[in-house]
Amino acid sequence: MKERDSESFESLSQVLPNTSNPVHMIQMAMANSGSSAAAPAGQDQLDRSKWLLDCPEPPSPWHELKSQVKGSFLSKAKKFESLRKQPLPKRILTILQAVFPIFGWCRNYKLTMFKNDLMAGLTLASLCIPQSIGYATLAKLDPQYGLCQGKKNKKLFWLPAIAPLISVVVSTLMVFLTKADEHGVKTVRHIKGGLNPISIHDLEFNTPHLGQIAKIALIIALVALTEAIAVGRSFAGIKGYRLDGNKEMVAIGFMNVLGSFTSCYAATGSFSRTAVNFAAGCETAMSNIVMAVTVFVALECLTRLLYYTPIAILASIILSALPGLIDIKEAIHIWKIDKFDFLALIGAFFGVLFVSVEIGLLVAVVISFAKIILISIRPGIETLGRMPGTDIFADTEQYPMSVKTPGVLIFRVKSALLCFANASFIQERIREWINEEEEDDENTKSNAKRKILFVVLDMSNLINVDTSGITALVELHNNLSQNGVELVIVNPKWQVIHKLNQAKFVNKIGGKVYLTIGEALDACFGLKV
Repeated sequence: MKERDSESFESLSQVLPNTSNPVHMIQMAMANSGSSAAAPAGQDQLDRSKWLLDCPEPPSPWHELKSQVKGSFLSKAKKFESLRKQPLPKRILTILQAVFPIFGWCRNYKLTMFKNDLMAGLTLASLCIPQSIGYATLAKLDPQYGLCQGKKNKKLFWLPAIAPLISVVVSTLMVFLTKADEHGVKTVRHIKGGLNPISIHDLEFNTPHLGQIAKIALIIALVALTEAIAVGRSFAGIKGYRLDGNKEMVAIGFMNVLGSFTSCYAATGSFSRTAVNFAAGCETAMSNIVMAVTVFVALECLTRLLYYTPIAILASIILSALPGLIDIKEAIHIWKIDKFDFLALIGAFFGVLFVSVEIGLLVAVVISFAKIILISIRPGIETLGRMPGTDIFADTEQYPMSVKTPGVLIFRVKSALLCFANASFIQERIREWINEEEEDDENTKSNAKRKILFVVLDMSNLINVDTSGITALVELHNNLSQNGVELVIVNPKWQVIHKLNQAKFVNKIGGKVYLTIGEALDACFGLKV
């Protein structure tokens, strides 16, 4: 079809009010647009339609599943194949680098990087020592358990790092000098020095609380992995490197399994300490090693000095970390982009605030699934019109300058599936659109009634259709046929056209299936002339 210009649209609007024959209206509309509608559809157009109808059978679901699985493991299989061809020493080194990334970056490590890593590690330790003791106290564990966990913490976020250490030193000194512990001030008192003994023999798997432990472990795993991967990807984007989520999960799982043998509480990547590490100028993961060594020295040598540390100071350190967990700017950003996501955020926030972490997670998951279900069962339907001067058809609401073709309604379903959940809704919505369009035409054109002759259904968004969807299409076709309206299908995907052929639906609509809307209009006008 040739391009339209603005003058042809103006002339079209002038001619249509005085036209009473719908077919004649279509002919004039196409003539004004410069289209060859009066002629039968060209051989090329028929050939393209035949390509669509005669396409080979698509892969079966089982074949697609095998292809997906094969694609997932093919790259890894190629890596293993190339690994087998390497000499044994290089093969061992490659495996170690894949499992332990330190074997990869340590080869290029320079002494000039150590200065920044040293400062970052010491800064982290100054935050980690009092904070870990505070978290252990909050969890009703002995303080040394928090310090043991701090040695293994891998991910780190921004807080004034030196403030907690200064608070602990000053408050401990004041309690010691004023003997405040003898006047009602609660202190940490004795902290057991050194590493915890192996406690694997204390693990029990026949406890009556095993069900509750499993539930808590599942929640901790979800929160820990989500937090660690989220913060890791955030800083990976800033630093310009790729984060492997699988390795993060392996590292966190390995860390917590080993920690459980010495009674450590569960650990994950910390939002606050990651930013501290980043702001302190760390170059590599060596800063974590420096922090771990510093905490180990403190655990061995400095625990006696913390005897007079007041618990109130540890509580203040925990409370000072809370504002960093509330990101108002991100909440506003989510509100602007997606109201359903914001609703899930609010549900999770109040669920955690007033009930528990598991309830907060459950509320967020339920809202997210409700969003998906609502979009699936009530998909949007667009009416399309031609953009001036082009062969592009676009949503008439999004592009008010687009012009509808007289006697034709063009729809596009904003859903990937036409299935039992939404088939009836889509069918009824299209009928309503047709009735509304004809009523509008009757109200605006007193001297002429513009009848809808074709309904063009653009299936470019649909990737699959089930039996309920096909049944809805058959019912829609029958209903339209009774009113003298023909249904035309445009651009169905491979799986969709195959199922339509299998259901004999293409034969029911007279083979009116086309690759583009323009070809469909050309063919329809040629048939009616």
